[in-house]
Amino acid sequence: MDSWWTNNKDSSVFHELVVDVHACVTTSAKSADPIYQQRIQSSRRRLRELVQRPIPSSISLYELTRECAVIFLLGSTGCGKSLFISTLTGIPEDEAGVGHDLKSRTDRFRAFKFPDGNKSFNNGIPVVLIDTPGFNNSDKRLSDESICKSTSVWLLEMYKRDIIVAGILYLHHPSGDPKTAHLGPFVEVYGESIYSRVGLVATMHDDDINQQNESQNLRAGDLDQLVSKGAKRFFYKNTPESAQKLCQKITDNIGVARAAHF
Repeated sequence: MDSWWTNNKDSSVFHELVVDVHACVTTSAKSADPIYQQRIQSSRRRLRELVQRPIPSSISLYELTRECAVIFLLGSTGCGKSLFISTLTGIPEDEAGVGHDLKSRTDRFRAFKFPDGNKSFNNGIPVVLIDTPGFNNSDKRLSDESICKSTSVWLLEMYKRDIIVAGILYLHHPSGDPKTAHLGPFVEVYGESIYSRVGLVATMHDDDINQQNESQNLRAGDLDQLVSKGAKRFFYKNTPESAQKLCQKITDNIGVARAAHF
């Protein structure tokens, strides 16, 4: 077991496939051995830590249920995915992994739910947001290809457990274009109908930008291909209200999506 973990821990952690297994031996023929006693005490301390540790803001892939409305957040490094989660849920920025430069802070997939179990929108369905590592990542280990492969791991595991993707928010700078290839794993699982659940979200603007500028920014860039497939364009105003409205719009047809899946 020890050698397996040594060889596979990096891949397992990246895919969020982590199980914290620990055993505490209380009696043994070697119980008089000082080294063995030291191991026992270490094991007991670890068990206490596991029991007493606070409940994290993020949850694992295996804590998702079919009742959840799961929204994936995609985008390039620095586009504001983690800040979007913090703004929407109220989770502190440091817990959500918010960075304040173009260096990536999100190095693995993380699922976030509302700390208070908020069900105030989406017809009372609990919403879970999946934060993903940014494309064009500064970390050489996180190539676009590896991120897409990890997306496939999550999607296939969710699909096997009847957990559907309610929506995808692809955040991007107004001057940048989302890439169709980044949605490839979703198309492989759900087919091209998934595009109707994609929101192309222009970010990084102040609240006081007027409607004229908003329309111009949303038209910027060549997004026609994705829009022609059914994706929708949105504008994010960096407020909790704007974030909640986006999630509401992108999950409005969750009933249709579930009917198609089941």
